[in-house]
Amino acid sequence: MIDTRSVLALTLAQNIPSGVIRRLFSYYADFDEIWKESVFSLSFKTGIKQSYLGFLSKKDRLLENADREIDAALKRGIEIFSIFDLSYPDLLKQIYDPPYIIYALGNTDMLKKPMFAVVGTRKASIAALRMAYSISEGLSLNGITVVSGGALGIDTHAHKGALNEDGSTVCVLGSSLDWLYPRENKGLFSEIRKKGLIISEFRLDDIPKPYYFPKRNRIISGLSSGLLVVQAPKRSGALITAGFSLDQGRDVFTCEWDDRVIQGRGCGNLINDGAVRVSTAEEILSHMNMKINNKKPKKSGEYKKSLSELNIMEKRVVKVISGSGIHMNELIKKLDTEYKEIVPVLMKLELKGFIKSHIGEIYTPAF
Repeated sequence: MIDTRSVLALTLAQNIPSGVIRRLFSYYADFDEIWKESVFSLSFKTGIKQSYLGFLSKKDRLLENADREIDAALKRGIEIFSIFDLSYPDLLKQIYDPPYIIYALGNTDMLKKPMFAVVGTRKASIAALRMAYSISEGLSLNGITVVSGGALGIDTHAHKGALNEDGSTVCVLGSSLDWLYPRENKGLFSEIRKKGLIISEFRLDDIPKPYYFPKRNRIISGLSSGLLVVQAPKRSGALITAGFSLDQGRDVFTCEWDDRVIQGRGCGNLINDGAVRVSTAEEILSHMNMKINNKKPKKSGEYKKSLSELNIMEKRVVKVISGSGIHMNELIKKLDTEYKEIVPVLMKLELKGFIKSHIGEIYTPAF
């Protein structure tokens, strides 16, 4: 089997496209055989342009770089494995341009479990955040590892829902494992590392670049047998991920939103393109002919607690919201507060399972 050190050495070299690496290892089963060739001979046998083969004269330096990377990873508790290792997920091997090296932080056994991706916009509605949480929780209760990208919004709540009841989740970063981004999710990343897995294809110390994030989306979809876009506007990274899923022949699901909800208009496009409309984990499992165990979560809602555990402002809001519902403007007036101050309170209360939001900024009790 081709050793990880050899593959890593090539991936760390500059100006070697992944396609060149793929072609090299389709002709050579042993790394040392490559170094024995001349530039002309290697180019003739593989059809690779000679301009891409300058690395042949840098063998010792490349291997030294690989050794330094491996040592740095070990000190950080990071595992490095290649596409030729047993740890590498079979589904991911099947996509176009799979990553040849993966850096992993956490439990790599997650990669051998059935996986399903849940993604969406960072600026999601409260209803969409609850949907991401509950569907991911339902998938996790049925033995499915939820895959997402660790971003704020839908991704965050997908990870949290999957981790509830000691479920599992995989976070695919658009940055190296030295740059856990976004910073606001530091606590979440810590929890995922303990209970799940964080992975990246980017080398250590690599500074994040804008194009890394859409690039990593092919891995999110590639790991997963299916993908759910909970909520996304017409121009969204989540739709890029859905496009990868369709290209990879995976099932694509989405939630339906009123056209007045700007954040969800991209979902309407997905439905028109054939995505399956769902609102529960059971609907996804049924469509994919997967067993449903009907196990219920012990906790209802993300942080379902008693009223006594709410802070003063949260208690005031719960008290003001009546059974028939109240409009946001009326709520602001009664509480003598401002929009920017009340919105995060409402979001937390809905995630905790105390209130529900409705179209038109109407709020009602959830019980």
